Amino acid sequence: MIGAVIVTYNPNIALLLKNINAVTDQVDKLLIVDNGSENIKDIGLLSEKFKCEIIRLGVNLGIAAALNKGIEFFDLKKYDWVLTLDQDSVVEQNTVKKLTELEEFNQARTAILAARFIDKKQADTHHEQHVVENLYTITSGGLVRILAWRKVRGFDEQLFIDNIDNDFNQRLSGVGYRIMQANQITFQHSLGDPINNRPLLQRLLGIKKGLSPTDHSSFRQYYISRNGIIMAKRYFKPSFIPILRVIANTRQIFLFSSPIKKIVSAYKGIYDGLRYNTARDVYFQKYLKSKKSIRIDVNEKKD
Repeated sequence: MIGAVIVTYNPNIALLLKNINAVTDQVDKLLIVDNGSENIKDIGLLSEKFKCEIIRLGVNLGIAAALNKGIEFFDLKKYDWVLTLDQDSVVEQNTVKKLTELEEFNQARTAILAARFIDKKQADTHHEQHVVENLYTITSGGLVRILAWRKVRGFDEQLFIDNIDNDFNQRLSGVGYRIMQANQITFQHSLGDPINNRPLLQRLLGIKKGLSPTDHSSFRQYYISRNGIIMAKRYFKPSFIPILRVIANTRQIFLFSSPIKKIVSAYKGIYDGLRYNTARDVYFQKYLKSKKSIRIDVNEKKD
């Protein structure tokens, strides 16, 4: 069976309605996990209208924790796969059916089988129209094999919001699973508001022409910087080059609104990231210790 989980936090209700309406008939059960939204009553009304279940966390525990709660819900009900969705994603008709018809869906090493997102605010430069392995597939729009999620101990909740997908993908890949993206199957998703109206400053900052950095809150800038460095320390040897890249990328914040506040948050994240030590990270060390014992039955087609 296939379930779907939508994580919400103060969503645009009209867009969430489109999201739910698009996916509800494509899966066996739809679940909303809410991270303490102020408009929870409106979300509750939608869940009643579409007869989908809702888990109210009451406070913002982060996307990773919400996804774990949602997938655990389906794991206890013996589901095999879960489609994970952000609140602002809208899948196309028959997306789940198209994904399950791909040969990769029945391959035991496939941990994630994802559609490719299209952001209307960004130019679509993708031309490949087949299934590829992609370690940087985002969480939203992907079918997650629950057995694989369980084996690598789920999403890392201490990352809270940023890079949770990249970290999850790296750990899955590290034990032999594959992250597959079907480029011919697409869905609508927004990464944020691109900044492309300050070309002179962009050139002065050394940001390549054609790149459109997306503006995020100061809260988010902290996690972008901190988690970027955590990822570098966990998965790249030597780690100093990707760490320098994280630091260098903060220059694009000068293109955003309220840049000083966001720069301060970013450098707090850099400070905490530099202090991070993989050897003292209990969650990550448990993953490393269990890594050698994880086995994938390549002859197995279903969980």
